[in-house]
Amino acid sequence: MNYLILLSLLILILFFLFRKNKQKKLIKIVEPNIALVSMSTDEGVLELVRQDSFLYSNIYKNVYQRNVRSISELLNLIEDNYDLLHFLIDINEEGEIMDNDGNMIKLSVLISKIQKMKTKHLFFAKDNNYDNYQNDIKGLKVSINLVMIINRKGQSFNKFFKKLFTKMSLGRTMAMSWSESAKDNETPDALYISGIDDDVILLSDN
Repeated sequence: MNYLILLSLLILILFFLFRKNKQKKLIKIVEPNIALVSMSTDEGVLELVRQDSFLYSNIYKNVYQRNVRSISELLNLIEDNYDLLHFLIDINEEGEIMDNDGNMIKLSVLISKIQKMKTKHLFFAKDNNYDNYQNDIKGLKVSINLVMIINRKGQSFNKFFKKLFTKMSLGRTMAMSWSESAKDNETPDALYISGIDDDVILLSDN
Protein backbone atom coordinates (compact mmCIF):
# COMPACT_ATOMS: atom_id res chain seq x y z
CA MET A 1 0.00 0.00 0.00
CA ASN A 2 2.82 2.40 0.91
CA TYR A 3 4.49 1.57 -2.38
CA LEU A 4 1.33 2.53 -4.31
CA ILE A 5 1.02 5.80 -2.40
CA LEU A 6 4.66 6.70 -3.11
CA LEU A 7 4.27 5.76 -6.75
CA SER A 8 1.16 7.95 -7.04
CA LEU A 9 2.97 10.87 -5.44
CA LEU A 10 5.92 10.43 -7.80
CA ILE A 11 3.61 10.44 -10.82
CA LEU A 12 1.93 13.63 -9.59
CA ILE A 13 5.29 15.35 -9.01
CA LEU A 14 6.52 14.37 -12.47
CA PHE A 15 3.26 15.57 -14.01
CA PHE A 16 3.51 19.03 -12.44
CA LEU A 17 7.21 19.31 -13.26
CA PHE A 18 6.43 18.47 -16.87
CA ARG A 19 3.71 21.14 -17.00
CA LYS A 20 5.99 23.71 -15.40
CA ASN A 21 8.86 23.03 -17.76
CA LYS A 22 6.77 22.65 -20.89
CA GLN A 23 8.03 25.17 -23.41
CA LYS A 24 5.65 27.70 -24.87
CA LYS A 25 4.83 27.41 -28.55
CA LEU A 26 6.11 30.29 -30.67
CA ILE A 27 3.49 31.60 -33.10
CA LYS A 28 4.60 34.19 -35.66
CA ILE A 29 1.91 36.21 -37.43
CA VAL A 30 3.17 38.36 -40.30
CA GLU A 31 1.04 41.43 -40.99
CA PRO A 32 -1.77 40.65 -38.52
CA ASN A 33 -5.37 41.62 -39.22
CA ILE A 34 -6.29 44.41 -36.82
CA ALA A 35 -9.78 45.86 -36.31
CA LEU A 36 -10.54 49.08 -34.47
CA VAL A 37 -14.14 48.80 -33.31
CA SER A 38 -16.47 51.56 -32.14
CA MET A 39 -20.19 51.68 -31.37
CA SER A 40 -20.76 55.40 -31.46
CA THR A 41 -21.26 58.35 -33.80
CA ASP A 42 -19.72 60.70 -31.25
CA GLU A 43 -17.03 62.75 -32.94
CA GLY A 44 -14.69 62.40 -29.96
CA VAL A 45 -14.81 58.61 -30.20
CA LEU A 46 -14.40 58.66 -33.99
CA GLU A 47 -11.35 60.88 -33.59
CA LEU A 48 -9.81 58.32 -31.22
CA VAL A 49 -10.50 55.65 -33.84
CA ARG A 50 -8.68 57.72 -36.46
CA GLN A 51 -5.74 58.42 -34.15
CA ASP A 52 -5.31 54.80 -33.11
CA SER A 53 -5.78 53.57 -36.67
CA PHE A 54 -3.02 55.92 -37.82
CA LEU A 55 -0.76 54.52 -35.10
CA TYR A 56 -1.29 50.93 -36.22
CA SER A 57 -1.12 51.78 -39.94
CA ASN A 58 2.37 53.22 -39.55
CA ILE A 59 3.51 49.75 -38.46
CA TYR A 60 1.15 47.20 -39.99
CA LYS A 61 -0.68 46.93 -43.32
CA ASN A 62 -3.96 45.19 -42.51
CA VAL A 63 -5.71 47.73 -40.30
CA TYR A 64 -9.49 48.19 -40.48
CA GLN A 65 -11.94 50.64 -38.89
CA ARG A 66 -15.26 49.03 -37.98
CA ASN A 67 -18.25 50.93 -36.60
CA VAL A 68 -21.04 48.66 -35.37
CA ARG A 69 -24.56 49.77 -34.51
CA SER A 70 -25.70 46.92 -32.29
CA ILE A 71 -24.58 44.12 -30.01
CA SER A 72 -25.61 41.70 -32.76
CA GLU A 73 -23.24 43.38 -35.23
CA LEU A 74 -20.51 43.33 -32.60
CA LEU A 75 -20.88 39.58 -32.11
CA ASN A 76 -20.85 39.01 -35.87
CA LEU A 77 -17.67 41.04 -36.18
CA ILE A 78 -15.67 39.00 -33.65
CA GLU A 79 -16.40 35.89 -35.70
CA ASP A 80 -14.20 37.33 -38.46
CA ASN A 81 -11.22 36.12 -36.39
CA TYR A 82 -9.04 39.22 -36.31
CA ASP A 83 -5.60 38.74 -34.79
CA LEU A 84 -6.08 41.87 -32.69
CA LEU A 85 -9.28 43.61 -31.64
CA HIS A 86 -9.05 47.21 -30.46
CA PHE A 87 -12.34 48.39 -28.90
CA LEU A 88 -13.23 52.03 -28.31
CA ILE A 89 -16.41 51.27 -26.39
CA ASP A 90 -18.01 52.40 -23.12
CA ILE A 91 -18.42 49.92 -20.27
CA ASN A 92 -20.96 50.80 -17.58
CA GLU A 93 -20.80 50.30 -13.81
CA GLU A 94 -22.27 46.80 -14.10
CA GLY A 95 -19.54 45.76 -16.52
CA GLU A 96 -21.90 45.86 -19.50
CA ILE A 97 -21.65 47.11 -23.07
CA MET A 98 -24.93 48.56 -24.38
CA ASP A 99 -26.09 49.61 -27.82
CA ASN A 100 -28.51 52.45 -28.64
CA ASP A 101 -31.50 50.08 -28.52
CA GLY A 102 -30.77 49.04 -24.94
CA ASN A 103 -29.39 45.62 -25.82
CA MET A 104 -26.41 44.65 -23.71
CA ILE A 105 -23.67 42.10 -23.29
CA LYS A 106 -21.59 41.47 -20.20
CA LEU A 107 -17.89 42.19 -20.58
CA SER A 108 -17.02 38.71 -19.30
CA VAL A 109 -19.32 37.10 -21.88
CA LEU A 110 -17.77 39.12 -24.72
CA ILE A 111 -14.23 38.24 -23.64
CA SER A 112 -15.16 34.56 -23.31
CA LYS A 113 -16.59 34.54 -26.84
CA ILE A 114 -13.48 36.24 -28.25
CA GLN A 115 -11.22 33.73 -26.50
CA LYS A 116 -12.90 30.97 -28.51
CA MET A 117 -11.79 32.66 -31.75
CA LYS A 118 -8.25 32.94 -33.11
CA THR A 119 -7.89 36.44 -31.63
CA LYS A 120 -4.98 36.54 -29.17
CA HIS A 121 -4.79 40.29 -28.43
CA LEU A 122 -7.73 42.29 -27.10
CA PHE A 123 -7.64 45.97 -26.21
CA PHE A 124 -10.29 48.11 -24.57
CA ALA A 125 -8.68 51.41 -25.48
CA LYS A 126 -11.27 53.95 -24.35
CA ASP A 127 -11.14 55.43 -20.86
CA ASN A 128 -13.28 53.35 -18.50
CA ASN A 129 -13.37 53.27 -14.73
CA TYR A 130 -11.31 50.51 -13.08
CA ASP A 131 -14.36 49.15 -11.24
CA ASN A 132 -16.39 49.02 -14.45
CA TYR A 133 -13.90 46.46 -15.76
CA GLN A 134 -13.41 44.54 -12.54
CA ASN A 135 -17.05 44.32 -11.45
CA ASP A 136 -17.79 41.74 -14.11
CA ILE A 137 -14.53 39.99 -15.06
CA LYS A 138 -13.38 39.18 -11.53
CA GLY A 139 -12.62 35.46 -11.49
CA LEU A 140 -12.70 35.14 -15.29
CA LYS A 141 -9.99 32.87 -16.70
CA VAL A 142 -8.16 34.97 -19.28
CA SER A 143 -6.34 33.09 -22.06
CA ILE A 144 -5.37 36.02 -24.29
CA ASN A 145 -3.35 39.22 -24.01
CA LEU A 146 -5.91 41.59 -22.51
CA VAL A 147 -5.44 45.34 -22.06
CA MET A 148 -8.03 47.59 -20.40
CA ILE A 149 -7.38 51.32 -20.44
CA ILE A 150 -8.42 53.35 -17.42
CA ASN A 151 -6.90 56.68 -18.48
CA ARG A 152 -5.21 57.25 -21.84
CA LYS A 153 -3.50 60.39 -20.47
CA GLY A 154 -3.72 62.18 -23.81
CA GLN A 155 -0.60 61.81 -25.93
CA SER A 156 0.94 59.41 -23.41
CA PHE A 157 -1.24 56.69 -24.93
CA ASN A 158 0.00 57.37 -28.46
CA LYS A 159 3.66 57.50 -27.46
CA PHE A 160 3.44 54.36 -25.33
CA PHE A 161 1.59 52.27 -27.89
CA LYS A 162 3.88 53.38 -30.70
CA LYS A 163 6.82 52.07 -28.67
CA LEU A 164 4.91 48.93 -27.72
CA PHE A 165 3.93 47.91 -31.23
CA THR A 166 7.21 48.94 -32.80
CA LYS A 167 8.92 46.47 -30.48
CA MET A 168 6.31 43.80 -31.18
CA SER A 169 6.59 44.25 -34.94
CA LEU A 170 10.32 43.54 -34.70
CA GLY A 171 9.77 40.17 -33.05
CA ARG A 172 9.28 40.72 -29.35
CA THR A 173 6.37 39.28 -27.42
CA MET A 174 3.78 41.61 -25.97
CA ALA A 175 4.81 40.83 -22.40
CA MET A 176 8.43 41.76 -23.13
CA SER A 177 7.45 44.85 -25.12
CA TRP A 178 5.04 46.03 -22.42
CA SER A 179 7.63 45.63 -19.68
CA GLU A 180 10.26 47.57 -21.64
CA SER A 181 7.87 50.34 -22.76
CA ALA A 182 6.36 50.79 -19.29
CA LYS A 183 9.72 51.88 -17.88
CA ASP A 184 9.12 55.36 -19.26
CA ASN A 185 7.04 57.91 -17.38
CA GLU A 186 4.66 58.45 -20.31
CA THR A 187 2.47 55.42 -19.70
CA PRO A 188 -1.35 55.31 -19.73
CA ASP A 189 -3.19 53.93 -16.72
CA ALA A 190 -4.08 50.41 -17.76
CA LEU A 191 -4.76 46.86 -16.64
CA TYR A 192 -2.69 44.34 -18.56
CA ILE A 193 -3.31 40.61 -18.22
CA SER A 194 -0.99 38.23 -20.05
CA GLY A 195 -3.10 35.10 -19.92
CA ILE A 196 -1.89 33.59 -23.16
CA ASP A 197 -0.15 30.20 -23.07
CA ASP A 198 1.90 30.66 -26.24
CA ASP A 199 4.31 33.35 -27.39
CA VAL A 200 2.44 35.13 -30.18
CA ILE A 201 4.50 37.61 -32.20
CA LEU A 202 2.87 40.19 -34.48
CA LEU A 203 5.48 40.86 -37.15
CA SER A 204 5.60 43.52 -39.82
CA ASP A 205 7.28 42.95 -43.17
CA ASN A 206 7.89 46.68 -43.71
